Amino acid sequence: MAPSAQQRDDDRTALLSRVAAATREASRTPRPRHGMRVAIAATLIAAVLAFALRDALGTNVASLFLAAVVVSAWFGERAGGLLATVALGAAFVVFLLTTPGVPGAGHVDVLRLVMYVLAALLITWGCTSLRVAQRRAQDHADELALLSQQLADQSVELEEQIEQAQTLASELEQANREMEELTQRTDHVRSGAMAAVREREHALALLDALLASAPMGFALHNRDLRYLRINRVLAEINGVPIADHIGHTMRDVVPTIAPIVEPVLERVLATGEPIVDMELTGSTAASSEQRYWLASYFPVRSAANETIGVGAMVLDVSEHTRLKAQFHQAQKMEAVGRLAGGVAHDFNNLLTAIMCYCVMAADKLGGGESCRSELEEIANAASRAAGLTGQLLAFSRKQVMHPVVLDVNLRIQQLHRMLSRLIGAEIELQLIPGNVGRVFIDPVQLDQVILNLAVNACDAMPDGGRLTIQTANGELTADTAHGRTGGEPGSYVLIAVRDTGIGMDEATKSRLFEPFFTTKEPGRGTGLGLSTAYGIVRQSGGDVGVQSEPGKGTTFTVYLPRVEGEASEPPAPPTALPPRRTGTVLVAEDDDIVRVLARRILERAGYHVVDAARGDEALERARAVAPGLLLLLTDVVLPGMAGRELAEHVLALHPHCRVLFMSGYTDDDVLRRGDLPANTRFVQKPFTPSALLSSIAHALEDASAPGGH
Repeated sequence: MAPSAQQRDDDRTALLSRVAAATREASRTPRPRHGMRVAIAATLIAAVLAFALRDALGTNVASLFLAAVVVSAWFGERAGGLLATVALGAAFVVFLLTTPGVPGAGHVDVLRLVMYVLAALLITWGCTSLRVAQRRAQDHADELALLSQQLADQSVELEEQIEQAQTLASELEQANREMEELTQRTDHVRSGAMAAVREREHALALLDALLASAPMGFALHNRDLRYLRINRVLAEINGVPIADHIGHTMRDVVPTIAPIVEPVLERVLATGEPIVDMELTGSTAASSEQRYWLASYFPVRSAANETIGVGAMVLDVSEHTRLKAQFHQAQKMEAVGRLAGGVAHDFNNLLTAIMCYCVMAADKLGGGESCRSELEEIANAASRAAGLTGQLLAFSRKQVMHPVVLDVNLRIQQLHRMLSRLIGAEIELQLIPGNVGRVFIDPVQLDQVILNLAVNACDAMPDGGRLTIQTANGELTADTAHGRTGGEPGSYVLIAVRDTGIGMDEATKSRLFEPFFTTKEPGRGTGLGLSTAYGIVRQSGGDVGVQSEPGKGTTFTVYLPRVEGEASEPPAPPTALPPRRTGTVLVAEDDDIVRVLARRILERAGYHVVDAARGDEALERARAVAPGLLLLLTDVVLPGMAGRELAEHVLALHPHCRVLFMSGYTDDDVLRRGDLPANTRFVQKPFTPSALLSSIAHALEDASAPGGH
């Protein structure tokens, strides 16, 4: 393994320490042993030569002594130099004292001696220093050579260590790359695992959100049929909090439904087959009200395809079932209405002939004829029958109405006296008018609605009570209008007729508006009162709601669309007949009996009559008539061409012609809504000869009618 940087720094510090130690050791190296011997020999030789040659040398002996000091100091270093200096100094003193004839004796000699000593000391110091320096240099050179060798050895070792370090670095780099790859793979695996965990958590959160916002109930049961999971909708259906489901069986939570459902769950566990769209009926802990559900149960399998539980999806269809029943009831009412309207139409044509021929026959008889009274009885019976057909037409919404913008409070106030006489003294009448808007309805028909509801309330209070009629404004939104048979979202005026009578059960309420349905004993009612009121309100674009429970009274709420405008009353009928006129009248009627009857009545009155059984045929007759067609008398519903279209074509040919419509009922959209063309005259079947002639006379006198001047 390659040395670390710290270890290499420690090695360099140790080497420098060895160099410093070697230097200090070199400074303490002792001088060689032969140096002192050379110094002693040089001193002795100089002394001998000085005394032997003292005559020849004279004072130059000092130079000889100094040379000896130099040799002594060089080889003997400081000790040798000092030894030579002392010995030769003493010899120099002896030489001076014993040599005769040396000039300068005295103080000069002392000065010479001092100078010699000083020169000797300087030489000793200089030589010693040079010698020591030389030796030290040599020692340093040797040490450096040794160190160089050591450095070379360490360099080789270092190179080997560097190579090893490079090898180890390559291996480490390779290991790092492998580690990075492994880390990347680990990170990738970890990322994948975390992504899978997040995806699972997201899926679970999405599932929880889906179950929480699903419009149907969901539950998961284990093999012991205990709740493992349940959403808010099913918990609300059961009327028990979610927490109270977990870990419990259905018998613990909803014991009223458990005996039906748990065998189904066991069957799904046993067979592994789902059960779809199972209809359930019952009540829950939240309410005793009868509820209806559509449930599906399916096995929940593990990854090994083993059934580990049962899933349940439950849809509360109570509202749907109620709407379905209401729809079927509405269909039945519509079918009965169509049947009643068709019968009333044909019956009105027959009654028209019966009533008119009775009047015409009675007119031919004298006042004393005995059969005249029988004819009058026949006419009276026909009139009562016409009243029944009118009620049938009101129920089937096929009577012609003359609506106006009406103040409901004012109209009810005008009925107060009549209502008081109608209900009797045993029943208290209470009117609660609200600040309400206007409605668009036939006033006579509105009176009939209120009177029929009041009569029904009186019959529900045989022992007396309170009858309350209250008005208010109301709004039907998309939510509140949902589930009603005819209510559309919008603004309404509400007329509530409330009694304190015996009330009704659900079975009675389900058939309440059927024609001829009554709870009274035979002979006390026709069963057309409520159906007539219902038909009038529906034809006026409204609806009727009922709230009732046995023993708690009944409230009928009439919803009439609220309109803008000032209230107005229909014009009063004229009291005097206009003078009779003559001219050509075109009669368009598909019923042979009524057409022949109208022709006879008009011809007896002095009119020239042209008739046709079809609309297109009547138009051809109008083209053939010379200018000056006085009046068109037409049924609203004709084969070949509708009465309204026929009138438009005839008026284009004869601009001054008057138009009078007649019908036992009409399917024409405009007339069925009560929206007659402006200033159009209409005569309702069945009619009498005088009623027909009066309507014709008024149509001819009405300058604002079609064709008027």
